[in-house]
Amino acid sequence: MGRPKKVDYAAMFSYDSKTGLYYCTRTIRGTKKKFRARDPKDLYDKVQAAEEAPEPVPTFAQVAEEWKEKKWPTIRYKTQECYVAPLKRALDEYGLRKIDSINAADIERIIQRMKAQGFSSQTVKDQKAVLHMIFNFAIAHDPPYLLYNPCTAVKVPRGLPKKKRDAPDDAVLKTITRNVDTVDFGLFAYLLLFTGCRRGEALALTWDDIDAQNGVIHVTKAYSFQNGRAVLGTPKTESSSRDVPLLLPLAAHLCKPETAKGSDLIFQAKGGGPLCESSFKRRWRQYCIDIGMTKITPVEKKDKAGKPYIQQRIDPALTPHQLRHGYATLIVESGTLAKYAQGWLGHADIHTTLQTYTDARERKNLRETKKFARYMKKNYS
Repeated sequence: MGRPKKVDYAAMFSYDSKTGLYYCTRTIRGTKKKFRARDPKDLYDKVQAAEEAPEPVPTFAQVAEEWKEKKWPTIRYKTQECYVAPLKRALDEYGLRKIDSINAADIERIIQRMKAQGFSSQTVKDQKAVLHMIFNFAIAHDPPYLLYNPCTAVKVPRGLPKKKRDAPDDAVLKTITRNVDTVDFGLFAYLLLFTGCRRGEALALTWDDIDAQNGVIHVTKAYSFQNGRAVLGTPKTESSSRDVPLLLPLAAHLCKPETAKGSDLIFQAKGGGPLCESSFKRRWRQYCIDIGMTKITPVEKKDKAGKPYIQQRIDPALTPHQLRHGYATLIVESGTLAKYAQGWLGHADIHTTLQTYTDARERKNLRETKKFARYMKKNYS
């Protein structure tokens, strides 16, 4: 057998006679890198080591930034608003740690800490959801940053407080009904109460959506506020595109102006077009003031000299979404089957509708209990 052929390393690279160095440029995992060495064999070894070295494990913050860049635009704007705080909380907790060093116990700790701090059930669910999406993104990366999602082994604790928007009581419903034509924006509140539309769905309704012939209102689009501007999009979920009954009391007040076109918005800005966020808030606040549905919120301010003082701010005591709850309650009290209520409310999940039924029955039970207690006190105490 002959001797093995000697490798001519010098022929593989360029040579700089001024510095006496061999050099080359290689693309390593998508990044161009320059290599230099005085000995061509050393340069060859450097290149080989760089090409064979495992990809460095990124930090949680690096993966989260990549996830946000690629996936954030696909998330609905209102949902983005809900995810801002959980993302910041996650970065504060894990930002500098290597993504593959975070395990289920770490996720459990932040969830349990949030529970101890009294966070609501929805806030904790949002926190887990954001973490889950980031870790799933890391798994799907090519090559993968890690092989399993630590969130899958963690459950949101039961018994966490839930934020509830109570449905308006009978007195509020009568006030809304009584003022449908007497105050500005009265029709908007009335429509919410008689259709169960979400705020953005109601703001996107045009006169063409009012189908008097078939007795329905077509809910097919919705406005959301992005940086104060109204942006037209689809309703919240696929099932949110729906027809709701055009109830006779509402139909009597939905009178299309003679000069209006079918494509015109029912609720629009003074110059036409959709209401911006500030205009909507101003009109809703004034509406609540006009019907006496306000609350006083103390706010700390500073005078010109920098001395703090308390200002009493007047805020609405009623939200548009409460009227959606009011509509749902009226459906329950009418004895309508849950499957029809689900369709009219645009709930993607029947369990959401059934929870509405449970809440309404609990409120009715409480009212009847108080009525019975007053009777017993009056007649037998």
